Amino acid sequence: MGGKIKQIVRGRRLTDEEAAKYREIRALVAGELPELRARARVRLAAANRDPGVPFGGGGHMNAKYGYEPTAWDAAKEEIRGILVERARARGTIAYSDLVERVTALRLEPNSYALAAMLGEISSAEDAAGRGMLTVIVVHKVGDMQPGPGFFELARRLGRDTSDKLKCWSEGLEEVHRYWGGSGG
Repeated sequence: MGGKIKQIVRGRRLTDEEAAKYREIRALVAGELPELRARARVRLAAANRDPGVPFGGGGHMNAKYGYEPTAWDAAKEEIRGILVERARARGTIAYSDLVERVTALRLEPNSYALAAMLGEISSAEDAAGRGMLTVIVVHKVGDMQPGPGFFELARRLGRDTSDKLKCWSEGLEEVHRYWGGSGG
């Protein structure tokens, strides 16, 4: 197919220069696509991995979201300490502020790893009778409440989540009462 190829993108005919740039970008993306897909498969496998399954084809590691178990546990304990500190002060903390304080490993405020870690903390705290400690982790802007994962876990733990604001305020009061009073 020699000669000039005219291309139309989003209903607009491209100039020769735009078409050349478009083909160049497509070629670059096509060249990187297999590598990007491979990396995505590894990340997805790590996120869905059951404990005890070999990681990355080498060794045997009980990885959680791609993190070594010791780093995961250290970060979880670090987060729990931060949350207890905020609960004792009868406060809340934004997801982004929380992850900035964690030093054991790097987490993103909207990551599945953070959500899983918060879920583990809340489940353990609730089972110990101290309420869902992660109720104090909230969005920094907007509704300034916990994210949907919190309410899904609350429902699984037997809380009535039909009125999210009520569920959140009751959970917050329970945690603040325990940690802000003589309980913690």
